Amino acid sequence: MESAIVKKIPFLQKMKRIFKREPSRNVPVAIEPPPVSEKADLLYHYARCNTMPLRQEESDAITMKMIRKFQELGIPIKPMLERLRHLPITATNETANVVALSQYICPLPGVSIELKARFQRDSHRTMPLSFHFIEGPCRPPRFPHASQHTGWGLSDVCMTAMPHRPDLLPLWSALHKRRVTHANSLTYRDQLLLLQKKREECAANSDRFLELHLRLWCAIAPEAQPSIERFIDRVSTLPNIYDYLSETNQAVVEAFIKKPYQQAVQARCEQALLPGDHKTVAAFLEKKTNEVEQDLVERISKAGSDLERTTLDFILKTGIVLKKGIIPIIIQEMSEPLNYPSPPLDAFSRKLQAAAFKQATAFVEGRCSADELESDLILFTNEGIGEWAPYADELEAYYASRRSARA
Repeated sequence: MESAIVKKIPFLQKMKRIFKREPSRNVPVAIEPPPVSEKADLLYHYARCNTMPLRQEESDAITMKMIRKFQELGIPIKPMLERLRHLPITATNETANVVALSQYICPLPGVSIELKARFQRDSHRTMPLSFHFIEGPCRPPRFPHASQHTGWGLSDVCMTAMPHRPDLLPLWSALHKRRVTHANSLTYRDQLLLLQKKREECAANSDRFLELHLRLWCAIAPEAQPSIERFIDRVSTLPNIYDYLSETNQAVVEAFIKKPYQQAVQARCEQALLPGDHKTVAAFLEKKTNEVEQDLVERISKAGSDLERTTLDFILKTGIVLKKGIIPIIIQEMSEPLNYPSPPLDAFSRKLQAAAFKQATAFVEGRCSADELESDLILFTNEGIGEWAPYADELEAYYASRRSARA
């Protein structure tokens, strides 16, 4: 039976489409995009705009095509069918007689599928005019999504995503090869079973799990402690704690790590960032992350529930702190293609870099229990970065040598 809190809070009604609470069973359940991500906003937009009624044959055709795609990719069908029934299908008129339909699903972290179809609506034609799939990565990500770690995580951006000469980085290269091999060896069923195991571990000891998340985030972003405490307290009342923690943490990563990094790479390719000066890159990244902050402030002011407001505030406040360590890491990587001296990383940036190497190593070694949260906490509360110092030192020496080699 639906809980009273879900019935009372509209935002949780929205969440229900994404994090559907289901009874415990042997078949693992896949997660959908987070309620605070761009993709979730897209789903809500679909739901609001989908005012055109669908014909049964159109809906059936979309479902059958999705099922065939799951079979092709080796994704278990049974847990996906229930998801498809609850995901909206967008319907828009292309012409007076042609309707365009689309449906989006994220069967696993890092894997997305969007199906687009066109139907001619007349009494003589029931088959679609065309089908088209837009697929995200069809292999498991080589750096774990937060849900593939402990519900908390970073990004490979923190450990250098694209060095030009990986052969000059023996530690980085060895770990990268292990990541690729491990990712390619995982089947979709393996991932679903692992995700279900993590959910069950969190549910069995949710108090400890939430306490570790609270202490870890407060160690990383002590300035944001009031927002962190409010968020963790609010999440403790939800039915799907692990999913909500994972997706909210991943939303922080997407907004304040991946997005500014991708924007910097694009600007460099378009020659909007020119060689020679790291201050230009720093100003660019500051501008882009400020835009994210402004967007979050606006969304907080328009939040429809306490849960939504608390979640967005958590993303904003932790992101503001996190970017202070992320921007220097991106500047470090950009120093190679833009040929400027790479400033040394401060202690906080090195902590984030070490945590990313640690997370990637845990991923390939299958270490992902709550004990990993405790070791992450130790990393951020202790002085130095311990066994991960050689990895950070290797990157710093690499970027210094790359400019010297071209000078």
